[in-house]
Amino acid sequence: MTLEEKIDYIGGFQDFYIRAIPRLGLPAIKMSDGPIGLRNDGPATTLAGGIALAATWDPELVGRVGTVLGEDARSRGVHILLGPGANIYRSPRDSRNFEYLGEDPLLAGTLAAASVRGGQRQHLVSTVTHYVLNS
Repeated sequence: MTLEEKIDYIGGFQDFYIRAIPRLGLPAIKMSDGPIGLRNDGPATTLAGGIALAATWDPELVGRVGTVLGEDARSRGVHILLGPGANIYRSPRDSRNFEYLGEDPLLAGTLAAASVRGGQRQHLVSTVTHYVLNS
């Protein structure tokens, strides 16, 4: 890659895409904000928030949620989901607590891994978001 191509590649374009580089055969890569449902392409399946999923203590259920997110994403041509939200619920003042998988680090990590594996079954790349961002 040329320096210009590298800079273009990390810069993104057209709202949640990574720019294609035709010279190298790299297609555009589409992303979507998550983790409770795809937020960029109109109406979508909305699933329980992370805090509600954490209350189940059920990695198998969270894995199935990841699979559903993956199915929805792939049906819309999405390659990368920005989620799950894995920050620890530390303060009631955080406006994104509903996305996080509880206040217990072991539980949150276990459930985040289950969600990622569920998405991977549908060939979806998950990016764990907001990890320790607002500690």
